[in-house]
Amino acid sequence: MYMTKPPGLEKNSALFALILTIILFMFVCCCYYGVNTIEERFFEKKIKIDKVFDDEKDLIIIEEKPTRINVLDRLVGKYNNSKINFRIEKDANAYRLNIPAYEDYSFGGKGLVIAANGLKYRYVSGVYMNVYVIRKLYNSDIPIEIFYVGVDEQFNNDVKNKLIGLGNVKLIDLMDRLNTNIDPKRLIGYRTKPLAVIASSFKEIVLMDADALSFIDPFYFFQLEGYKAKGMVLFKDYVKCLHFINKKFINDIGIGYKTYCNRTGGYELDSSCVVVDKERAWEALYTICMINVDPDSTITPKLKMY
Repeated sequence: MYMTKPPGLEKNSALFALILTIILFMFVCCCYYGVNTIEERFFEKKIKIDKVFDDEKDLIIIEEKPTRINVLDRLVGKYNNSKINFRIEKDANAYRLNIPAYEDYSFGGKGLVIAANGLKYRYVSGVYMNVYVIRKLYNSDIPIEIFYVGVDEQFNNDVKNKLIGLGNVKLIDLMDRLNTNIDPKRLIGYRTKPLAVIASSFKEIVLMDADALSFIDPFYFFQLEGYKAKGMVLFKDYVKCLHFINKKFINDIGIGYKTYCNRTGGYELDSSCVVVDKERAWEALYTICMINVDPDSTITPKLKMY
């Protein structure tokens, strides 16, 4: 017995394949473009600045909604959610810091980053007060990431739930975001702050101390002219220049201590609030991380891109 194809079967199969191809193409387009183009990314908000600056005035802030990664990028692996590499190598003559390319990771959007020990009352109360004021008083929806290091600094469930309940807040174990050869026991206090910046999911960041309190919506800092021009804003400390910073190190890296002190107005730089665009300051951030984590590296620092 011979089987014969029903009339028009080849034609129907070709039509079915064409329709299926069109449907798949439309699906891909929706995945790639839909989530990023349908929704408006920016909006204006007017707030009253009172007794913060010399004159009282309204301030217009342009806020950016958090970046949303499209489905197609996730499927093809373009959305890199891997850990951030931070490794310091040593030999007889030097310390070497391998800096990965910024483009290796998918950072996006603007946000507030805080590094805090979740078991110390001073920091827990400070973080909660700051986030509460930002959300309830300034009505700011700036995304917030709070970093701690391991179980020794983990927030208890009650505090964690209260913070998350304020909205758009994530609590993150720093070690879950870092691929590092540094002993976690050394990542305490001030050492974790620049690491939290490079490990955060944001491209543009306001970094604040755990016991700092914001008197304005943190989104304001992204509108400063100095930040727009340079990609970083630093504030001076009350401590005189070279009180903490090693003079020899400043000279060895080519800045010169006189130039450094002149640029900082004769004071050290304060790290309780820093505004930074990670893309424009990527290598500088890694250098700061190295100096914070291993102060001896200031003797003969060498940087290596890979």
